Amino acid sequence: MMKKLWIVCCFAACALALNPAAVAQDQKAGGGAQPDKSITPNRVIGEALAVDPAATRLTIKADAGQTVNALLDEKTVFLRTQPGATDLTGATRITLAGIGVGDRVLALGRVAEDRKSIVARQIIVITKAALAERRARDREEWRRRGIAGVISALNPQAKEITLQLRSFGDAQALTIEASGKDVVFRRYAPDSVRFADAGPSSFTELKIGDQLRALGEKSAGGARFTPEEIVSGSFRTLIGQVAAVNAAANEIKITDRQTGKALTIVISKDTVLRRVPEEFTTMKPQSGYGGEKGGQGAAGGKSPEGKPGSVGQDNNNKNGKSGSFDPQRMLEWMPLVTLADLKPGESLTVSTVEGGDPTRFTAITVVAGLDAFLQMFPRKRSAFGASLGLPGGALDLGIGIP
Repeated sequence: MMKKLWIVCCFAACALALNPAAVAQDQKAGGGAQPDKSITPNRVIGEALAVDPAATRLTIKADAGQTVNALLDEKTVFLRTQPGATDLTGATRITLAGIGVGDRVLALGRVAEDRKSIVARQIIVITKAALAERRARDREEWRRRGIAGVISALNPQAKEITLQLRSFGDAQALTIEASGKDVVFRRYAPDSVRFADAGPSSFTELKIGDQLRALGEKSAGGARFTPEEIVSGSFRTLIGQVAAVNAAANEIKITDRQTGKALTIVISKDTVLRRVPEEFTTMKPQSGYGGEKGGQGAAGGKSPEGKPGSVGQDNNNKNGKSGSFDPQRMLEWMPLVTLADLKPGESLTVSTVEGGDPTRFTAITVVAGLDAFLQMFPRKRSAFGASLGLPGGALDLGIGIP
């Protein structure tokens, strides 16, 4: 009985470490709705905020932000497992001293009525380093075997998705065969900006115009794709001028270029802020972006990482077309900035999730100077924006990778 309980708990810990939203939805479906789904009457899930072996004290920051003290004694069992584990094979018995700040923690026991403490009989841990290593592997897998684009057509009978791939060149359509029984569907929830928080979904939730990223295998000719996992979401790409930056409130006020309306962009801890390097915006438009004439590529034919070819070019694509452009790759090469680096008057391109307030948006990605960069490629910029149905030919920034 105890072994079975450990297996179930271990599975829950691993699932929550990589996808907290999925378990939260499962709790809600079971009638256990709580103000913070990461705290229930018999468990707390979050990160280790403070560890004090001398005082036998563990402080946990639950996923929604509440701080919970785990009350420990000599009977408390500590176990360390790996991300993705579904049983205790390979789990290691540890002590409180073996837990580090930032580790993923599942505490099992009796939670106090005020939800500020838990009498813990078991603590199951996945280390911060193990999670980082797992995410790095996942990111590389999505880069190597993933595709991204916008849904242009759906065939519910055959469970086929027509995807317009991200490209600065001519629009490329690809058919995703999603009828396999083992295909995993996930979807961004309103106001969620984390890839890992995409909850369980299905083919029926897909909509034309959604952005989608899929992991799987392309056919030999590159026209069809067999997915293992599909992540989708309804996003908006906004272009506006910075009116004010409120670093204390983690907000940016912008004036939307299309409507002239004042909008509030909320910057969460998971929002990525980047800036187009100045050398990108001053180079001549003869580089190899999306097949413009010249073909030298930015920065003398090398990416900022020093790799040959155009910035953002996918040299490992299987569709028979060399130099396929991946905006996500280009974005990852751009330098990170902070909220304090953004100045009133400059242009921002913002990827957001659709929320309930039409004047307030939580940002996934904010890029300064991107629109000025795209101005250098009017033909490709126009074709790219039109193919995705984005406002003003804006770049598709939506779904990233883990």
